[in-house]
Amino acid sequence: MAINAQGMILQIENDTPGTYTNIGEVTAITGPSLSYTVLNVTNLNDTLMRKAPGLLDAGEVSADLHLNYGDAGQDRVRAQFGAKARSQFRITIPAGTLGGGATSIPTVLRFYGHITRWQISGRMDSVMSAGITITLDSDITET
Repeated sequence: MAINAQGMILQIENDTPGTYTNIGEVTAITGPSLSYTVLNVTNLNDTLMRKAPGLLDAGEVSADLHLNYGDAGQDRVRAQFGAKARSQFRITIPAGTLGGGATSIPTVLRFYGHITRWQISGRMDSVMSAGITITLDSDITET
């Protein structure tokens, strides 16, 4: 059974290790987007190109937000972006109801990365929005 995305939380670690601040007003989270590089392992006796997986790339996480300059999490994101600082992040996936009525426990994804994009936008008859991209440079721990 599907898990409702309502209640997902994106957080950034504070200067005090192990403490996190919610990045507020998140409207969408995409990723992590894991992929392997592709190695060419073809040799001269092959008649077809052969390939094998190489290193795992932890990819990116992107998030869309309602822009809020008073939000501590968004302020931290902008500061870390400006400093080109490596940060730890957490995504909490809410518990949901599984087939048969059983309830899953929340899943927490932890990873390190750099904020490589901070973008704001506005349109007619709309609220200001922001988009961030986090480029991962660590394993993803799931608990």
